[in-house]
Amino acid sequence: GAPPPASLLSPDRLIVNFNDACVYERDAVKLVPGHRTADLWLNDSCINFWFRVLEADLGGAAKRIQLMDPAVMAFMRFQADEEDLEDLGPQLQGRVAIAVPVNNSSGFFGTPSTHWSLLVCYRSEADEEPVFAHYDSMQPSNSKPALATAQKLRAALGLSANGEVQVVPVTMPQQRNGTDCGVYALTVAGACR
Repeated sequence: GAPPPASLLSPDRLIVNFNDACVYERDAVKLVPGHRTADLWLNDSCINFWFRVLEADLGGAAKRIQLMDPAVMAFMRFQADEEDLEDLGPQLQGRVAIAVPVNNSSGFFGTPSTHWSLLVCYRSEADEEPVFAHYDSMQPSNSKPALATAQKLRAALGLSANGEVQVVPVTMPQQRNGTDCGVYALTVAGACR
């Protein structure tokens, strides 16, 4: 059907709050074909919402897998200092997988992002060097942001800043349009269980 008239929309109207992941009307209308603000891309709020749903579905396994909020990761990548990274560390300890949505934004308040991918940090032991796997549905378009994110995540894990970070691009299906990257990233995150 046709999208609702603009006069009926309220961008600040809360549609759903699930485990503190809030989706507002301004987030949802971006996904409505034909709406004047539709870009058909999942934004931070939509991705965080789905991560919280996946987390709830994990049950007890959620203690071993961390699904990172995209907003937290943007802060970590663009604004966090050493103290902020140290504060994040305890939340990540004991996790065997940390799934991180990565976008190609140039700064916290910089150019809006146009592509999502997923970086997954795998560790079996706390002192083991992590393996960073990068799942990108438009390889290699997000390789530089993934490397920058991996470097920050490594520091948050309390590992030496002198260590070399290796990000392994994972072969995966490639998207055939300019809008499905977020869905690909969420699908891979769902498979991390």
